[in-house]
Amino acid sequence: MRVPRFIFSLNQVSERESETSHAEKKTSPDDLVGKEVVLSESESRHLARVLRIAEGIEVNAHCRELGAGFSAKVLESNTSASRIRIEERCAEKPGSSVRLLLGMPKTQACELITEKSVELGVDSIDYFFAERSQNHVSAERFEKRLERLERIALAAVKQSYASQCPHMSFAPGLEDTLAKLHGSARGLPAGEHRLICVAPQTENGPEPAESAQARHRRQPPLITEHLCSSGMRLAEAGDFCGAGLEKLGESVDLYLLIGPEGGFTEKELSIAAGFDYQFVSLGSTVLRSETAAILACGISGFLRQV
Repeated sequence: MRVPRFIFSLNQVSERESETSHAEKKTSPDDLVGKEVVLSESESRHLARVLRIAEGIEVNAHCRELGAGFSAKVLESNTSASRIRIEERCAEKPGSSVRLLLGMPKTQACELITEKSVELGVDSIDYFFAERSQNHVSAERFEKRLERLERIALAAVKQSYASQCPHMSFAPGLEDTLAKLHGSARGLPAGEHRLICVAPQTENGPEPAESAQARHRRQPPLITEHLCSSGMRLAEAGDFCGAGLEKLGESVDLYLLIGPEGGFTEKELSIAAGFDYQFVSLGSTVLRSETAAILACGISGFLRQV
């Protein structure tokens, strides 16, 4: 039987220093061991009324801001402000990270991608409005939408027992997003893979003077082929020798760039290429944005042994 899991924020930790708040002080997960946490009303109601957990029962707790899990003990069980005490930090598996960069699709598709990518172990999600995004809204309105997406992500963390709740952010466009993540420096750091998933364009043959880059963009390799050529080897029965991303000799940071309905424009493809993103395919068929995002996250999750 799974141990129940509850989500909390740093501002719910009691015994806080009077002079310096957690927002002002950089807090590490180890700082929370031994501290008491007052759960939110919704989490308290779930603990006391739905699960009927009594005092003294051991549970799991997850800090939103730190992305860290803990074992905890219930000190007080009620429907409005249950209290738990952090006992110890749960062991974490070191290794690879997967970051999803999502050109905003329609609202329903965006919520589905958020939920499923969290279940598949994505570490962070960066939303941005691509040129072909159909639901452009102001930054203020998107902040409200982001609150709903965060609630969806938290529910997915609890349901799936994902290792952490992903960090979520928003930028107005693709170039702003990539500049924020990678800065102005060019060239890939060791252990970093930047992939943009595009649909193969096989209906037209190559142009007579087509460059290698244009040919690669028109008929990109499969994402699995790219990762294999980057260090993995195929073994018997189609297995990945060494089991995945964490066995490439070092931890791997994988960036997955997914476009909205209709894909990226040529301008956006050139921007991504300027930030050293490699074009990869998810197969021979044209996928909806939500299918492409979930498939890419699923492949990445398998390779990192989520």
